[in-house]
Amino acid sequence: MLSLERRIRKSIDDHRLISTGQSVVIGVSGGPDSICLMHLLCSLDKNLQLTCVYVDHNLRPDESVRESKLVESQCRRLTVDFVAVSVDVPAEVSATGESIEACGRRLRYAALEKVRRSRQADIIAVGHNADDQVEEVLLRLIRGSGLKGLSGMRPKNGRLIRPLLEISRQEILAYLGSNEHEFCHDSSNESDRFLRNRIRMELLPLLEKRFNPSIRNTLLNTAKILEIEDDLLTIESDRLFGSIVEISESDDSGGQRNLTISAEKLAGCHTALRRRILERACWETGCRPDFKKIGKIEALLDSAGSGPELHLQNGVRVLRQHDSLLFTTLAADQHPRDRLAQATVLRQDIPGPGTYLVAELDRRLEIELTNDNVFDDQTMRVDADSVDFPLRLRSVLAGDRFTPLGAPGRKKIARFLNDRKVPKHLRAQHPVLESDQGIVCVLGLEIDERCRSTETTSRWLAVRWERG
Repeated sequence: MLSLERRIRKSIDDHRLISTGQSVVIGVSGGPDSICLMHLLCSLDKNLQLTCVYVDHNLRPDESVRESKLVESQCRRLTVDFVAVSVDVPAEVSATGESIEACGRRLRYAALEKVRRSRQADIIAVGHNADDQVEEVLLRLIRGSGLKGLSGMRPKNGRLIRPLLEISRQEILAYLGSNEHEFCHDSSNESDRFLRNRIRMELLPLLEKRFNPSIRNTLLNTAKILEIEDDLLTIESDRLFGSIVEISESDDSGGQRNLTISAEKLAGCHTALRRRILERACWETGCRPDFKKIGKIEALLDSAGSGPELHLQNGVRVLRQHDSLLFTTLAADQHPRDRLAQATVLRQDIPGPGTYLVAELDRRLEIELTNDNVFDDQTMRVDADSVDFPLRLRSVLAGDRFTPLGAPGRKKIARFLNDRKVPKHLRAQHPVLESDQGIVCVLGLEIDERCRSTETTSRWLAVRWERG
């Protein structure tokens, strides 16, 4: 049995699960796995501060009393802190419609996290073992999962650790028997109403008998291979995500969060990486991704032009723009079209050259009078003698027309913006600057032909429209 303790120490060190002096909350149900975990962690020479937590799910009132007393009794012998908490799974299932398994798992981990925070502990340890891993891989395969899911549970996931994940249930029972550690039996583990139990009691024995006597080891090895490959894909997709995705948030945007992905660069990615990036984009904006959703977003990427959009859950919208995909997260009572209708009506006087902050659009307008005919690509050149101050900065109005530089005639600004493939939700970012003689320019895009430089131009207005 010392070999098992050595293996646990090696697994903890290999996966860097626990450091000397840390405070650890242990989820202890009274079953063999968690009782084994509790004793093994107590045997570590790491000066740990341990707190054992029993969670009563209010599903087995007779058994839960006995389990709680057994865990508390063993904690006293080990001089370990004991905490008992209760969660009302039946009431929550009735209120949410969740399955008992999913609801119990969610409330259990929430209770453990609450204790961890109250104790200011570093990590939470749970007793999942190698047999649980086999069952989990089959469960995810049956329900449908990608590479990450089929790689199974990880020894460490944030603050949650699983020190027994490489130890079989048979080894755990042998350890408890040789050390005469008492544990409880959970009757719900025998119920065939739960899919996990049917996998353990029916599917795995069938696979072992009719197909592969070593199916458990085969599945564990497969999960390990997939875990390694998933890690590589994660590293590569995270690198690409950082290079082709821009995330912007604004405290005053009514709860909106924008995530913009370069359509050209995303389309050039391998399908596996492209799907990973789209999956992360969903998570980043608060939407749970699945195979169908990712497929629909890929179809949106393949669509031509600007305008098509997808409506996902939790207020997430994906809009196809001319050169990108835009993920937006809105407040619960907002829809993208509502935001368009609520676009800011802008009107601001510009008495002369200078710098003007446009807080409504988080922009800055700079107008400089110069005799120097040298301009960068971000600056619009206006013949200074073609306009008279004061100027007006205002939103585009229905029916506004101007003559774009070099164009043969006048054009509605709405059509001009459409030709430039400016998405509707971004058009408010391009107001007009006008004088008494007419529109001088559409800021950030084009000047009016009337204001162009000629051979006789000697003074220019350098107009810059930049983020504030």
